[in-house]
Amino acid sequence: MNRSIISILFIMFIYSSSFAQLEVSEGTNGKLGFKNSEDSWVIQPQYDDAYYWNSFGFCAFVKLNGKWGAIDTLGKTVLPFEYQLIYKNNDEFSESDYSFRKGKVLVLETGVEMVCKVMKNNRYGLASLATGKVVIESIFDNNLTFRDFYNESTSTNFMYAIGSINGKWGSIDIQGKTIIPFEYDKIFTPQEEYNDLIGQAKVIKNKRYGLVSLQTGKVTTAPVYDRDFSFEETMWGMTAIAYKNKKAGMLNSKGVEFVPCKYDGGKKPFVDLDYDYFMLARQNSKVGVIDTAGREVVACQYDDIKISDAMGEVFEIKKNGKYGLCGFDGKEIIAPLYDKTFYFEGEYSLVNFKGKYGVINKKGETVVPFTYAKEEDASAEMMKLYDN
Repeated sequence: MNRSIISILFIMFIYSSSFAQLEVSEGTNGKLGFKNSEDSWVIQPQYDDAYYWNSFGFCAFVKLNGKWGAIDTLGKTVLPFEYQLIYKNNDEFSESDYSFRKGKVLVLETGVEMVCKVMKNNRYGLASLATGKVVIESIFDNNLTFRDFYNESTSTNFMYAIGSINGKWGSIDIQGKTIIPFEYDKIFTPQEEYNDLIGQAKVIKNKRYGLVSLQTGKVTTAPVYDRDFSFEETMWGMTAIAYKNKKAGMLNSKGVEFVPCKYDGGKKPFVDLDYDYFMLARQNSKVGVIDTAGREVVACQYDDIKISDAMGEVFEIKKNGKYGLCGFDGKEIIAPLYDKTFYFEGEYSLVNFKGKYGVINKKGETVVPFTYAKEEDASAEMMKLYDN
């Protein structure tokens, strides 16, 4: 630790010890000052309002002639009296806003500094309590809250704050440098609850939703989506249903649209088929199947599709009230011609076609004609095939 850091921390310790022994007191003139434990004035009563910073204690915030500033234990001005508000520790600027990593206090490029949130001309910014200088100009519409972000992939961390300027939202780093350009209608709290999404923030621009990187400010998902989207854990990992031009698609954890937005919406546009690789999708009121890569393996042309063990593992397809079978490669094995669902026992299956029973093989070829009104009669004919 270099000498300047040690000096600042030592001074803060001394100030903290000193202010801990002072109390805000009212003088006969109705103004506030500070007294020591012997009830003697250390700082004469001259302020309209006052409080000391309990958690750190190296300065006191005081109000003079309608403006807030800060003084040290000798009454020397630490922060100029030019602010409407200064946010103290136990209000809106908590200890969690600081980084105490490796025993340091809020690391800036210029060294170790304590900063406080300030308001001036109805705008918010940051000021240094070590130098009294402005750290970040008071130009923001909202009270800035800095967050600490750790990037596991690069083993780096930085602090950022999301804010708005003249109604447009963006973000800055702790030096006040713009990260996310101030061009968005809204930026939401980052989705830090999901590891794959840490480092991305949801944005709205021209009533469209997208994602931007917190660290670089670059767009990771273009704001082109009609609705808000939320990521959740699925059998395919972290995904989100997204809508574009009123059509539904899916985003992966990197914000990439891996299922194109061309499917019908609704409360549940994609349905799990209880199989690790496939999900049901609907287009123009017809259903098909998409796989984990977002590819459409079965075209959306059927009324219903289910996983079936009628012939190993296949799709049972239904179209115009008729049943058939389709392979996982999307090719029809048995055309949807039959009145009821069916199951292959070995090479053959009993099926119902136009109200009559017959038998087909695995190629869909008729091997017992559809002339039987009773199922058991057609079944007896199928047994003869096995006997032969």
